[in-house]
Amino acid sequence: KQWYQRRVAITAGVYVVVTKIDMCPPNVLEETMKLLMKILKSPGGRKIPLLVSNQDDVVVSATNFTSERICPIFQISNVTGQNMDLLKSFLNLLSVRNNYKEGDIAEFQIDDTYSVPGVGTVISGTCMRGLIKTNDSLLMGPDSLGIFKHIVVKSIHRKRLPVKEVKAGQSSSFALKKIKRGEIKKEKSTDCDSALIPLL
Repeated sequence: KQWYQRRVAITAGVYVVVTKIDMCPPNVLEETMKLLMKILKSPGGRKIPLLVSNQDDVVVSATNFTSERICPIFQISNVTGQNMDLLKSFLNLLSVRNNYKEGDIAEFQIDDTYSVPGVGTVISGTCMRGLIKTNDSLLMGPDSLGIFKHIVVKSIHRKRLPVKEVKAGQSSSFALKKIKRGEIKKEKSTDCDSALIPLL
């Protein structure tokens, strides 16, 4: 309840995932759903709960989610996989909240780093703004001395598939040319304006 109140306070869209329905007794699940509906409809929440049970509900939920009035509820089981397809479809249909503009300077937030045999150094994270393409020359940093390092994006993957570019709001991973994993600090950004920084 406290978590939900915080989400409402910052006027963010809310969806609820009720898990472990394969092992939950029917009466407990029913009581949980009643309490959940009561919290969502309370004066502090004023949400419209929608129990998602088919693909039509998924489309309605995703298209109206930005209004922040509707609150989709998913009942899933990670063991049996029940309704997991509905949750995945919903997440894939959500629109990106960032306003992407072609001329924006690109910024990529690094969440993690990897060393992949046969590939080299790989970073994963989220493109916060702009557009980044394969073979773009970027500036990564700053490091502890405030210095930015030139890097080149060798390849880009999204959802384990190779792509040519990544836009604001999309998560992805980059294979980098000629850079060691130890040279990268997490939670830093790679910034570039590909029109101003020449390819290496």
